[in-house]
Amino acid sequence: MSIEIIKIEKFNDSILSIIYEQNSGVCTTKNVDLFKNKERIDSLELEKNCDKDLSIPHYSWKSYKIENGNYYITEYIETANDTLIDNNGFLKSEYTFDSIETKKDSIIKTYKINNNGKIVQFEQEDDCIFDQSTQTDDS
Repeated sequence: MSIEIIKIEKFNDSILSIIYEQNSGVCTTKNVDLFKNKERIDSLELEKNCDKDLSIPHYSWKSYKIENGNYYITEYIETANDTLIDNNGFLKSEYTFDSIETKKDSIIKTYKINNNGKIVQFEQEDDCIFDQSTQTDDS
């Protein structure tokens, strides 16, 4: 597993954040860890991208952006139609995930670091939920 530090930010004399990327060969994740007086006090997964198993009828991933001190994390899930799933919960043998029409949903969650170095989620009315159908060029 490889780890790469992306950004270190000092908020005051005692609070520090570190954004880093971990790569396992199967998944790449980005996290932010918060430290107060050199002790880790909070952590948040910002982004996650894993290799897709084409026989499984769903796939999920996360992305993020930082604006004005806010962390905006978009969580995505892409799913196959139930009629394409066999009794064992996998795609029927004649299908692969990349060759079918899927439904994509996403939600944006907003987080901020408070004065105590804790990550708090905003309960905003403007959190967005999207619903998009996708279709491959092969269909």
